[in-house]
Amino acid sequence: MIRKALFELTQWLTQPNRKPLVLRGVRQSGKTWLVRELAKSQNKQLIEINFENRPELRSLFTSNDVKLIWSNLETLLPAPTQPTHCLLFLDEVQAMPEILAKLRWFYELLPELAVVAAGSLLDFVLHDHTFSMPVGRVQFFYLEPLSFWEFLQADQQSMLVQYLRKSTLDNPIPDAIHQTLMTSVENYCLVGGMPEAVKNWIIDHSYLRVNQIHQDLLTAYQNDFAKYPTRIAPERLREVMLAIPRLLGKKFSYTQVNPDIKSQTIANALSLLELARVVHRVQSVVADGVPLGAKPKSRYFKIILSDIGLVNSITNPQPVHLKPLKLANNGEMAEQLVGQLLRKNFQFYQDPILYYWQREGQSNAEIDYVIQYNDKIIPVEVKAGSVGSLRSLHYFMHERGFKFAIRIYSGEPSITPLQVTLNNGESVSYRLLSIPFYLIEELPRLLENFLE
Repeated sequence: MIRKALFELTQWLTQPNRKPLVLRGVRQSGKTWLVRELAKSQNKQLIEINFENRPELRSLFTSNDVKLIWSNLETLLPAPTQPTHCLLFLDEVQAMPEILAKLRWFYELLPELAVVAAGSLLDFVLHDHTFSMPVGRVQFFYLEPLSFWEFLQADQQSMLVQYLRKSTLDNPIPDAIHQTLMTSVENYCLVGGMPEAVKNWIIDHSYLRVNQIHQDLLTAYQNDFAKYPTRIAPERLREVMLAIPRLLGKKFSYTQVNPDIKSQTIANALSLLELARVVHRVQSVVADGVPLGAKPKSRYFKIILSDIGLVNSITNPQPVHLKPLKLANNGEMAEQLVGQLLRKNFQFYQDPILYYWQREGQSNAEIDYVIQYNDKIIPVEVKAGSVGSLRSLHYFMHERGFKFAIRIYSGEPSITPLQVTLNNGESVSYRLLSIPFYLIEELPRLLENFLE
């Protein structure tokens, strides 16, 4: 597989004044593979310490003297070379969270050694840590599942990715290419971006096998929950996780998960799932100025799952025969897809945060996503098909006086100047950029041209 994250990690490894790296991401999103591939590609000797599988190795890291730690590693491990030629990988650090505080000493006293720390439940540790984190002496790196373009490249369709990177809004995409890309989008909706599922899809293109891998992964998540019984009953965490697919696209309501369970219990379970990065919150905001997060409506939010393939496997836990998904008929799935790919447009050092806008009352209205591009706020309307009403978007644009909006849908790219008369007789005019799902990852570049 070709992953953009590997390029970013290579840049980190080769930059001057490099800091120890803390790699964050949902379980089995490819963190361990990336670090191993990084060491291989850059000809570094990998020293991999797994604190969960090898708990006895924790004793090597009790001191704050990193020179002593390195001496211990030299003594125990087979022939490590000089630190400058090595990559120290501290995996499953949730089993020894205090190691994170020691990263500052690696940065200050042994900077020639590249250090990466990771763990499947690392965010639990970072949320509850009782030690002093080395602020300014570590760098965070956020890993998401494979994007649609990474999926295309893995599926031997890199020419399509090259074509999309060169595409412009002035040149129409031939229908044959558009239909081919939309078929791949629908395959991505079933397979998702979890590396093992993508790998097996490449081998035999079996939806049934992919579903089995997803079910195994969901079981692994639930086994993780059982490790933290003092926090909350694992069955509550499982219940909330499995409820997400039927609540996609809706304002999240605790009672819709289970009306017989206290809302606070559901809220606590949801928070833990967010810490595990299994689910992500889409926060409602006023959306009248930047930064977007400055005016949240904390009571209103939506939830998406970390991966669209997992959504499908929760919805179809025992499929007899899965067929390619018809995205045009599934608005909730389209919203999950867009949210997942919008998260991929953040920089790797940014923890992705998504927003939306809604108005409740006599005239309900909702904008699926709201993004910030430089100093501009831009609403994003998601349509599963190639047509659909834009009533909420018209009213939002009238209320805010914005001049640019985005529609993500199944149709072909276009720029449309709109002038609409609302039900109250007032008019609104703005420019609408419409792009298909397969161009979401090019949105920053397309927006630059569109806004000019």
